[in-house]
Amino acid sequence: MASNWTVDAQTPAAGTEAAPGSTVTLTVSKPAAAEPAPAVATSTGLTATYAISACQQYGDTNFTYGWDAHWVLGKLAEEIQNDQWFIKVEANVKNAYNAEAKMNVECIVSGTNDAPVVTSFNAY
Repeated sequence: MASNWTVDAQTPAAGTEAAPGSTVTLTVSKPAAAEPAPAVATSTGLTATYAISACQQYGDTNFTYGWDAHWVLGKLAEEIQNDQWFIKVEANVKNAYNAEAKMNVECIVSGTNDAPVVTSFNAY
């Protein structure tokens, strides 16, 4: 893609008219890719992705009739507090009669990416 390259020099110079049939030379370079930002994690290495997955699995287990957490547009908080992930999300929860209620869910997760632990899960 043209936007991935930078023109460093050209002959003839920019704005100069080239004779028909003459050679135009462009010297280009491709800028180095930016270093990806390091993942934000607790001191034990727990990242938000694994904390969210643990919350999702905890909700799947506890809302036996179904729940739909809105992880993209309904995420209200995702931050490290006291070296644990605090996650707050909007969700729709179903009961045994298939009635649906809108709730907020707060989930606190500690541990590591290999073994995340949900230490608190509140739906209201």
